Amino acid sequence: MARVVPFIPERPSMIIQPEDQLIFDHEPDPVEEVKKIGGKVRHRFDETEGKFRGFLDGTFRIARVGFAQKTGTPVFVASISAGMLERDEYGYLRDVGISKDVKAIIFPFETYKNWLKNSGYQDDAYGVEEFKQRLIWEKNAITEADLSRKRWGGFEIEKKADLWMICDLSYWGLYKPEGPPKMPNFTRSTDLFSGGIIRRRARARARVLMSMLEVSYLAFVRLKLRRDYKILIDGVIPKKFRWFLAPTETEKSYQDIFANTAGFIKNMRRRPRDELVYREMLKMQPREFILTLSDRHEEEKEFIDQAFGGDDLDDARMGFIYLRLRDPRLIYGKDVETIAGIVKVQYDPSLWGGDFDKAAEIAAMIHKETWPIPKDRKRAWNEIAPIEEAEKVAKSRLLTEEHLSGIVSYLFE
Repeated sequence: MARVVPFIPERPSMIIQPEDQLIFDHEPDPVEEVKKIGGKVRHRFDETEGKFRGFLDGTFRIARVGFAQKTGTPVFVASISAGMLERDEYGYLRDVGISKDVKAIIFPFETYKNWLKNSGYQDDAYGVEEFKQRLIWEKNAITEADLSRKRWGGFEIEKKADLWMICDLSYWGLYKPEGPPKMPNFTRSTDLFSGGIIRRRARARARVLMSMLEVSYLAFVRLKLRRDYKILIDGVIPKKFRWFLAPTETEKSYQDIFANTAGFIKNMRRRPRDELVYREMLKMQPREFILTLSDRHEEEKEFIDQAFGGDDLDDARMGFIYLRLRDPRLIYGKDVETIAGIVKVQYDPSLWGGDFDKAAEIAAMIHKETWPIPKDRKRAWNEIAPIEEAEKVAKSRLLTEEHLSGIVSYLFE
């Protein structure tokens, strides 16, 4: 027993620590409608022969590498990577061999340049453009506008592994730095003096780029390597759909890439807004699940309308499956009430071919991942080993903060 105790995770708590990187949406979350059958909220699922064959996770590391003159606005560099593993017929996990590392210089270039011009620092304003041109010449960097003209999330996987990017926080999303933005500036001149605001927005932009890189990995695997794999992505699916650039895509490619794909959400940011449903969730036993359906974000509806030529969106709903991956009550007693061990899985019913039956199949495939337990004790209740291993692969490709600081330090001399 002495050898077993160290692998028992910590006692679950009602207080769940939130994720460090928060995702900020511009609209309220859609309400999830609970799918009841025979008046029951909780449903049983049976064993299935199906299983997930691919596991995808992205990660990033961000470092402050300097401060802008006159305003003290921090300049950030992010190292962004992803890992894609496949499970062979013997159950072993193997890297599919994709390696694409993105390094992004993140700063409100346009807002800062305009502030310098308005404040009478014309030479310094010219220096901003000179700095960007130096990145393009010496690092062969691209801008976010270059990404918006490419397919599959913008990153060409077949090209060289290293890619440098210039990210302008002055604008919302991927707008041309040289053209007028479609929305008011994301970063105002007064924000230049708030390092906290710039840091949060830099992390959010790095997370968006990470999602785009994950889409690029998924597209490459689907279209070049394994078309029929059932693939599990760490995190939510809508972000991947949102940054799957609609102007260059067709319905067929959309379906080819995202079919048989599910999102594994180990830390729930949102759950059904019903106390009775929440109580049922706490009572869930192994091999039980709760199914909910929700409307898509308006951005996603607009994307589907553009990509599919105005097809009926009545069925364009997202499915969410709640199930107990591991049960703390087996160790700490049946009286423990906690959401520890409950995970959330997101899928697109229109691409999986059904609601309840496919949800039960997905729940059964997730249940197969209960063992082995991840090595990280803090994640033992809600993590699965293949996702943990994919994250390790992705993290192994990240640059250290010291390397990020040093690799561009000469540009600030």
